[in-house]
Amino acid sequence: MARRGPPSARVYITTIIVRWFRFLPGLLVKSLLTRFWLSPVSRGVIEGIGMVLVAAISILPLIVFLVPLPSESLLSLVTEVGIVLVLAYAVEAAWLVPRLAQEDDYENRLGAISGIGIAGMVGVVCALLLSAHRAAGHGNGLDYLGLAFVIASLGFLAGIVVAQPLLVHEWEPPKNDR
Repeated sequence: MARRGPPSARVYITTIIVRWFRFLPGLLVKSLLTRFWLSPVSRGVIEGIGMVLVAAISILPLIVFLVPLPSESLLSLVTEVGIVLVLAYAVEAAWLVPRLAQEDDYENRLGAISGIGIAGMVGVVCALLLSAHRAAGHGNGLDYLGLAFVIASLGFLAGIVVAQPLLVHEWEPPKNDR
């Protein structure tokens, strides 16, 4: 039998790379959470804003291919609708927060609700800025990116506002006056 020598440097490097890729996601999350001491509320805010960003990036190709450059009037109308949705969302969140206290991950959900509200408000401001951008005669890819973010953020706000009857049914027991 031939005697084997010590493993080559290539074997060591390959082993290190494989282990690094296997454990990297968990290490990154743990190090970020411990290094910056993110509270559950902060993580929820990041999740809420992240959901909106992922939705905006996902609908961006659809908007580029189906929508011509958004006009100033469209963006100003979206701004007005967004302001109404932010106000309705604020009322809804005020109703929703005490009922979330019953849940196990209350702080995380509170952060997600806040993150979606922040993204909605940024979406309204983005629509207002894009309206001014188009009024100045500019038109470029920034319009599409901004419109995708505005649609995604206001879509999340509208979805939660529209889901109010389902949430009432879920958390409020029916009252029997008989």
